[in-house]
Amino acid sequence: MGGELAGGSFGVLYFNIRSLADSLPTSRLLAVAACAVAVHVTWSVLGHGLWERGLRSVRRDRPSVMLRNATSVLTVGFGIVVFTAQLFVVTWAASLLVINPEYVASVLGIRSDRSTTCMSP
Repeated sequence: MGGELAGGSFGVLYFNIRSLADSLPTSRLLAVAACAVAVHVTWSVLGHGLWERGLRSVRRDRPSVMLRNATSVLTVGFGIVVFTAQLFVVTWAASLLVINPEYVASVLGIRSDRSTTCMSP
């Protein structure tokens, strides 16, 4: 969690990340976010030993092993999706405090309209 907060802080303060995000289509940014969540879920499930192998189990126990694995993935996945959404909100709120909208507009080469921007105070 600390690493993700540090990464979010870096993203708020390092302007090249915002320039890159501005140049990419929304669909690609969503795909990158989905891949990050999938990697985080996989790492959490496998890294903490939550995945059960059904190799030594008897044949009648295999459905319950599959059910436990699916439950683990869904539970951890839901938690990570909620955490990622909260991290997004916290990072967005921090960017409202730190980033000047006129500066961002000048660097990105767009017109700054304080009435339509989500970053206006």
